[in-house]
Amino acid sequence: MSSNGVPNRESRKGVESPLSRLGWRLPRTTSQKFIAVGLLASVALCGVFFWVAYRDSKQFETWNNRVIHTRAVLKSLEDFSSAIKSAQLVAVSYYTNGGNPPMQAFASAAAEAHAALIRARDMTVDNPVQQKNLTALIPLGDQGIELLRRVIQLKQEGQTGADGLKSVNEDSKKISPPLAKTLTAMITEENQLLEVRTREAAQASRRARLIEIFGGTFAMALLIVMCVSFLRENSIRAKAVDQLESLNSELEHRVTERTAALQTAIDQVRKENEERLAAESAVTKLNAELEMRVRHRTLELESSNKELESFCYSVSHDLRAPLRSIDGFSMAILEDYGDQLDADCKTQLHRVRAATVRMGTLIDDLLNLSRITRSEMHREPVDLSQLAKTIAMELRNSQPDRKVEFDISPGLRADGDARLIRIALQNLFTNSWKFTSRRDHARIEFGRTDMNGSSSFFVADNGAGFDPSYSDRLFGAFQRLHAASEFPGTGIGLATVQRIIHRHGGDIWASGAVNEGATFFFTLQPHSDTHSDTHGDKGETA
Repeated sequence: MSSNGVPNRESRKGVESPLSRLGWRLPRTTSQKFIAVGLLASVALCGVFFWVAYRDSKQFETWNNRVIHTRAVLKSLEDFSSAIKSAQLVAVSYYTNGGNPPMQAFASAAAEAHAALIRARDMTVDNPVQQKNLTALIPLGDQGIELLRRVIQLKQEGQTGADGLKSVNEDSKKISPPLAKTLTAMITEENQLLEVRTREAAQASRRARLIEIFGGTFAMALLIVMCVSFLRENSIRAKAVDQLESLNSELEHRVTERTAALQTAIDQVRKENEERLAAESAVTKLNAELEMRVRHRTLELESSNKELESFCYSVSHDLRAPLRSIDGFSMAILEDYGDQLDADCKTQLHRVRAATVRMGTLIDDLLNLSRITRSEMHREPVDLSQLAKTIAMELRNSQPDRKVEFDISPGLRADGDARLIRIALQNLFTNSWKFTSRRDHARIEFGRTDMNGSSSFFVADNGAGFDPSYSDRLFGAFQRLHAASEFPGTGIGLATVQRIIHRHGGDIWASGAVNEGATFFFTLQPHSDTHSDTHGDKGETA
């Protein structure tokens, strides 16, 4: 015992209870017991207040979610009404003013109207009244859209004036009143639900706020009283001393462990630095070897290019000589012995001459394809619109009897090799010119569009088109999707275009359908001075 009657540390160790060994001390004096009871009571009261506040908060959240849900239903009904009005405005405007059929805008409005009712139906599955209203409203809405579609069809059939809409107006009188009545009933029902739910949410919020304020204030006051009383007890000081000694001992142990861990980490870092230096040395050596390999590879490629040029020259001259001989001998036979040959023999000789011409064309195309791959590029700003106009004029001059409409957007520019880009556009326009040869009203369009967030140029026509399932064969050399008897050609043009676009770092692809035309899209680096006029509503017709 100490001189003041308080048990010292040694005496307390002898009578430690299991709770003491856990760091807990039982209250001994009346004031300590009072504090303990007060703390337990304050904790219990805090728990009650927090539970009640949590319950009311959950109720507020529930009612608030219902308010949001009701507003979402009202929004869907407003979207439906707005979409119906938009579809009506499009149909009436087209019927009154004419112009291009607004099928895309009308389809978009019709789809939005139907989708809005579907959303409303999905959000009111727990409301039998609204489900009943929607069961009536959805077919009425579809009938209304169908009436508006009839207005557009009447205009397309040449109907004008009020007489043309007489049957539509009669059907509209049958649909509009029940549609408006049902829509008004749904909006009234949702507004009533919104009023009730808003009021319940506000009441739940007020209850939760009052409970939080009252309970928090009471619990805080009680805790303050208990803490002040508790701080006056000497046992807190003794307990704090014991805890401090224990913490000091634990801290020393942790410092020892941390020092050992730190030393281990230092050793690991030193080892990693040594490994890094060794790796850097190895990388430096590998880079030197790689540079040497690149130089050797460059020399090999230069040698291969020279060999390829020599081969192309040999192909150009060594293959043309026998072709010229075949063509010359065939022509000599026709001229010298034409009277002695029957019609079938003459036809066969003409086929031989045509085959030699085709073989010569194939050789020229192959050589051009090889030169495009190997030629040096000179990048500069290129006026694509002007190039397209020049090519269109050349095609018109080549066949002045054909009636083809060219629609070329103005101000299209890109950075690239002007000579190669002209070859690419020449092939694309020639391709469209060829495959629209059987159209009475042929049309070829050149412009720019935005797809998937990026800009791309396109050449479109209304010609023979192609089967989309064979689109992967379009850009292969000698790959043809039409017989030579239908449309002449060697099958090299699109392969040439693809190589030019790829050399510029771009991409090319196509879309189309049989007898519905084809569109070829390609990307190039846009010119820095490109202005917004490239997106003008109207292109320039050549």
